[in-house]
Amino acid sequence: MNARASAMYEGVVRHRRLAPEPREFTYRLYMAYVDLDELPVPFREHPAWSARLAPYRFRRRDYLGAPCCDLRDAVTHAVIALGGAAPAGPIRLLTQLSSFGWCFNPISVYYCFDPAGSALQQVLVQVTNTPWGERHEYLVPAGGAGASGQADKALHVSPFLDMDLTHDFELSVPGPDLSVSVADRRGEALIFEAELALERVEADAVNLARLARRYPAMPLQVSASIYGQAVKLWLSGTGYRRHPLVRPLPPGLRLIRGGAETGGEPQSRRARSDSTVARSWPTSERSPAISASNPATRVATAPGSPATSGSGAAGSGAAGSGA
Repeated sequence: MNARASAMYEGVVRHRRLAPEPREFTYRLYMAYVDLDELPVPFREHPAWSARLAPYRFRRRDYLGAPCCDLRDAVTHAVIALGGAAPAGPIRLLTQLSSFGWCFNPISVYYCFDPAGSALQQVLVQVTNTPWGERHEYLVPAGGAGASGQADKALHVSPFLDMDLTHDFELSVPGPDLSVSVADRRGEALIFEAELALERVEADAVNLARLARRYPAMPLQVSASIYGQAVKLWLSGTGYRRHPLVRPLPPGLRLIRGGAETGGEPQSRRARSDSTVARSWPTSERSPAISASNPATRVATAPGSPATSGSGAAGSGAAGSGA
């Protein structure tokens, strides 16, 4: 039996759009589940995944923070900046790896566990849009059954969805299976939903060879699916939304820190990629963390989950073209 924590997850992603007209698609995929303590080579059982110039491999530059920084340090910095506690146990990343030099991750999920590695404490969700390459993080509080929370949308992920939406996150604890759901709502109305439903596959030589044969260029397939669906939406007459190059914060925004309200003047900033510098943005420029103690975020935490004091709501999209 493979004793390593790193593994693969295989299954389906489903996108469902309910407005302005119903549309749905599903495709199969796999994602890597990487224990950051097992880097830089999390999968050593097959040369196509472990050789120096292997076609499938983990590249530090494809993930959170500056390439020169340790990834665990980058995650810790982001979690603290968003109002969370420094991760004390294993951090495990659900993501796409580089495939033949190409890597694109609509969503990467950093699961932060307790020191024993058994209880999920919080989840850092990072969303990347295309073709702009901008990234945005959310900190989602966790309870016994998983992690859940809501946040106002703040990242222009799709030109076919408005910005005045709320993201609703539901993430299970990784085990024999795993689920991630991001729903976009306007008030109580469900506008769009993206779901991952995956099953764990041990990263032995046989499974790694099978995944390489079945999905020879998974990140490229993800990118092609996003652009293909975008073309279909455009041809169907779905309204196109321009990228908001300058996005003002909502007038009269107030941040809640430790139960005390602090004033914040409306600000604006030019949209930018945070692939190298977002971790060091001032808190006032970043979208704040999802927080169980902030009523503005309308967070629904799992039963028994401790309240997490943070600084407001972050925003992102779902895995693919629809968000």
